[in-house]
Amino acid sequence: MIRLIRRRLIIPRGDTGSFSIPTIGEVGESDVAIFGIFDPLTHKTVVMKKVQATSPILTITLSTEDTINLEPRKYNWDITIYKGPVYDEEGELVGAKEVNSYYSAFKLPTCEITEVALDMDKNRWKTSVLTLDTNEYQASNSIQTVYPWEQIQKLQLAGKMYEIAKDNGYTGSEDEYLTKYVELFDASKIIAGKVDEFPIPGDTKNIYMDNEKGVLYYYQFIEGEIDTTVPELIGARTVIDEDGNTHLYIPIKSRVF
Repeated sequence: MIRLIRRRLIIPRGDTGSFSIPTIGEVGESDVAIFGIFDPLTHKTVVMKKVQATSPILTITLSTEDTINLEPRKYNWDITIYKGPVYDEEGELVGAKEVNSYYSAFKLPTCEITEVALDMDKNRWKTSVLTLDTNEYQASNSIQTVYPWEQIQKLQLAGKMYEIAKDNGYTGSEDEYLTKYVELFDASKIIAGKVDEFPIPGDTKNIYMDNEKGVLYYYQFIEGEIDTTVPELIGARTVIDEDGNTHLYIPIKSRVF
């Protein structure tokens, strides 16, 4: 039997059942919700379930295979709703127009996996479709992305960048923007520090944040020396190296070159 006491989720290892919580906001027919159990010791997602987002109640159903191989102890859990989900060419979920996490912005609630008296042979529950090794967990619902309590900020940032791009003349749709850039965000790192101390050269795959000014930058390399007048006008940091090449840290609000 699975029990939800306020936000505390209690699951006897291998038990089946379901629990329901109110849906956050309005959802459409194509919207999906992802339930995840996160291991704070390994910083990995060990259970992940995708369901259609429904209103006014969202119901998560768990099977024996979901928890039978988890060590009995305390984990964390969360649910994230993807509104207007974005899929790649292989049908994998890579982002959404809007991503709303229930608890990640605050404190993740506890999911307690408890021991059971009948310790079934774990191998009985393994199938050729799903490997239940918690270190090599693959979601049976074909989502290959990591559950986003480590990615959520990047996806939210992608949405904010779309708004900035639109304000500065971008004419494409939000779907086109997210589809083009969400893979970059998933692979990138956010480097925080002072803009004058960002490394030379930088990494075009990363995003840089001046944690004093709260400004985001992207790095660009230009072979040869350029006129620095325009970059300086938009607040870019310009560095000419010993070989006469130009390194730019450009605020994420316009693209000059």
